[in-house]
Amino acid sequence: MAFDGRLEKRIPVAVSVYLASAEDPGCGEKTFTENVSLHGARVVTKHHWRPGEQPLIMPLTGEFARRPAKVVYSEPLANGHFCVGLEFPGCAVNWGELRLRSTV
Repeated sequence: MAFDGRLEKRIPVAVSVYLASAEDPGCGEKTFTENVSLHGARVVTKHHWRPGEQPLIMPLTGEFARRPAKVVYSEPLANGHFCVGLEFPGCAVNWGELRLRSTV
């Protein structure tokens, strides 16, 4: 059995989020996740983010404010967009009811 380094189950759910540079949080983009977990998310974006960069992420609806994230990987998509893997160092993100629905 292969081990990919993940200990948490990801929830395949699209959550509308705002993703922005920490240096210029007002110039971000509205986008969505492909999946989420307590300590990370896979986000579709128009911008190429490099591993190690630290954007801010915030759901467009929900209960938590902007959180710092760290880019783990960036994969190009055929349409010119990218999928970025984000981790939330030092904190867990409560995706609220989305997490609850996934366990039913």
